[in-house]
Amino acid sequence: MKHSGELCFIDSSGNMDRENCRVFLLLTHSCAGGLPLGILLCQSEDEQTIAQGLEQLKQVVGEKGFAGRGHEGPQLVITDDCRAERGALRKAFPKATLLLCSFHLLQAVWRWLWSKESGVTHGDRPALFAIVKEMLYCQEIGSVDRLYSEARGHPVAASYEKFLRYLDRLYARRECWALSYRGSFLTRGNNTNNFAEAAMRVLKDKILQRTKAFNLPQLFDLLTSRPSDLKGNHVSRLEALMNQALRIRSNKMKGVLTEQAQPSRSVTGDRPQEDIASDDVSLVDNMMEEIKSRCQDPHFTAGLLAMAKQYNVLRSNPSKLLSAFHSFGKSGSLTSKRAAILRRAARRQGPMIGCQPTAVARRKSGAGSRQRLFSGRPVKQHSLSLAVVLNTSHSKKH
Repeated sequence: MKHSGELCFIDSSGNMDRENCRVFLLLTHSCAGGLPLGILLCQSEDEQTIAQGLEQLKQVVGEKGFAGRGHEGPQLVITDDCRAERGALRKAFPKATLLLCSFHLLQAVWRWLWSKESGVTHGDRPALFAIVKEMLYCQEIGSVDRLYSEARGHPVAASYEKFLRYLDRLYARRECWALSYRGSFLTRGNNTNNFAEAAMRVLKDKILQRTKAFNLPQLFDLLTSRPSDLKGNHVSRLEALMNQALRIRSNKMKGVLTEQAQPSRSVTGDRPQEDIASDDVSLVDNMMEEIKSRCQDPHFTAGLLAMAKQYNVLRSNPSKLLSAFHSFGKSGSLTSKRAAILRRAARRQGPMIGCQPTAVARRKSGAGSRQRLFSGRPVKQHSLSLAVVLNTSHSKKH
């Protein structure tokens, strides 16, 4: 995928397993949303550990990874302002340009203004926040320098020496976060890390069901394997990406697809196209003959009658009938082991993945627990702009 060589997103979160390990998600953008490129499971969030994980990921993807860039990695990486994470990315991908997520920058500024360290009074916080926001969204590089000079003479900012020092540190890194410096980069309109934020919340809410039901090896197995056939055999997702091949169970179908992939051989070779079509027909004929032979077995009679009745219901609707053919056998107990594991984990009694402390206070219901509400949960107000207008603190989503 060419987008993986242009731009990637990375984000981390913890509080998912019993040992409280860190989970890093590496994604790229597409027309369908964020697509995962890799997952790192680390027991700590120090720079050396993350760098080792990225080096192992480079070995897995090989030279064909990142749209053929291989070990050079993507051209651009958007992250939050984590020093260890950005340091590890510089070691693993020295040729990549690291950009700061616009939302995380503004969120960090707003939280700093609310901290005791800043010493900013309640009424002056929106005005100081507007200075940084205007520098972020200005269209010309020269405007950033002009706004910085004007900020040092601003009547409100001049009375806070700590804010001026904080602004100096931000200005020294303006190439990472100011949008006016991204004109020559292939960001394709992506200036935030929202793809990674959304993927992390899906992982906690939908996959893990807000439960700490796994240790580190179990979490690794859950995230990297899946049932692939009717026997329940698990195939590594990373192995499938490395092989870059479709997994076909029938040897006959493998041969058919191989010949179809080579037009010169399939057209001018010894085997005509009619033989390939006849093989498909014979495969269906064999299945029908086997089903007929099963009718004599009393154990299969009830099931075959139910299938025949359902066929009579769907025969007038070709689209539903085709969908039923494609989904035949895919929803059985043998192929839904992954879903069964997640259901057992949701029922298991154990520590839960807690919500953010401020999420409890925003609930309209009377539940005072930090557990996730599975039904009737009120809509969350995670708007940073609304928090600035109301002059209130802001919290995370996951």
